[in-house]
Amino acid sequence: MNNKINPIIWKLLWPIRAYIRYSPLPRGKSFLARHLIFPILPSKGSFTTDLGHNLEIKLRYNETLGCSILLYGGFETAELDFLSKKISTGDTVLDVGANIGIFSLVFANAVGVLGKVLALEPHPHNIERLRNNIELNGFKNVEIFSIAAGQLNGTVKLYLANDLAFASTIAVKGEHGNGQIIEVPMKKLDDIWQQRGIPKVTVLKIDVEGGELEVLSGAEKLLEICQPLIMAEANTKEHLDKLKNWLLPRGYIHKHPRQFRSWNHIFESKK
Repeated sequence: MNNKINPIIWKLLWPIRAYIRYSPLPRGKSFLARHLIFPILPSKGSFTTDLGHNLEIKLRYNETLGCSILLYGGFETAELDFLSKKISTGDTVLDVGANIGIFSLVFANAVGVLGKVLALEPHPHNIERLRNNIELNGFKNVEIFSIAAGQLNGTVKLYLANDLAFASTIAVKGEHGNGQIIEVPMKKLDDIWQQRGIPKVTVLKIDVEGGELEVLSGAEKLLEICQPLIMAEANTKEHLDKLKNWLLPRGYIHKHPRQFRSWNHIFESKK
């Protein structure tokens, strides 16, 4: 089985790829990607690509992250640029739902050798790939936690998906689920933070496929003391309203920076 893209076919598809990547018109993009691009991508196999900031990452062709970077040249680049500018050398940053490390790598680069990234990821396969991507870039300032963050300490069911990025402790979105469930350790962010010496956390990124409020509920002390900038995912108005209702009384304001994806939201402390 061929685990690489046929370079001749990929080159011939450049006009379509250019339209998908650069055209401001959305019409037909999803149809072209689904029927002309995705069918030629290997069902297995991986590739290493430039992530910017002198960083590299190893991705798979058959996953959302890999496809996004192949088609668009990047993944949530506005969000990565925004957050990296909010981070200073020596900071401590939390990446909750680190997946395979796109945000963790950029964070590690931003905090420098004097800083620290605490990366939490519950999926065993993602953990292995996260470690590999951290090692690929030679970072020693990322501490990986093979756990889910939540409002209690114990264990929790993790609902698996065909694309590993969509695994969730709540429910798998749409048709991504594969019916498999595993149990993983769960811990409150407050406890992890306290066990690491109560560092000043400046940025907290949460992408846990629907479980964002549960993560926040286990981080009340951290939020009260550190008041970090928060980026959280919310795919629906109902989900976003729940986050607002929880965070706004705790001194946060909601923002949606220009060019952010519709599901990514910033909550910034007013203090």
